[in-house]
Amino acid sequence: MPIRFTKAQKESLDIEEVCARCEFAVPLSTDEEVLCRKNGIVSAGFRCKKFRYDLLKRTPAARPMQEPLLTEPLPSLDDL
Repeated sequence: MPIRFTKAQKESLDIEEVCARCEFAVPLSTDEEVLCRKNGIVSAGFRCKKFRYDLLKRTPAARPMQEPLLTEPLPSLDDL
């Protein structure tokens, strides 16, 4: 069952309504075009009224690098 978002949720999640992220679109060999079940072959940036967001096609943002938890090196067996 598809996930339905309200307009406020879409704005807060910053969902870009383009065919590249639609449930009805299948990517083709190029990243510039997708095969839409509703409109045929369209550009990945195309937008139509049948858009339904597919959460699995989302590209997550990269996490910021964290500082290491240990600042000192671990002791070796020779130190014991």
